[in-house]
Amino acid sequence: AWDVGDLPRTVETTRDGVPVRGYPALLDDGDSVRIRVLTDEGLQRRVQHGGVRRLLLLAVPVGNRAVDAD
Repeated sequence: AWDVGDLPRTVETTRDGVPVRGYPALLDDGDSVRIRVLTDEGLQRRVQHGGVRRLLLLAVPVGNRAVDAD
């Protein structure tokens, strides 16, 4: 079950007095999905696509071909 709330598009913090922006994404980890904060928005979109796909495969008992069909 998904119980972590909404995943923000960006997160911001300060490191050594410098503002830093990160881009959280769902990362396909094979038999699970984890949240990873990335440094690039484009990479976030690519990684997120695979993470959402894996989350669906784990949550819904369907074959890979059904999920692959766009």
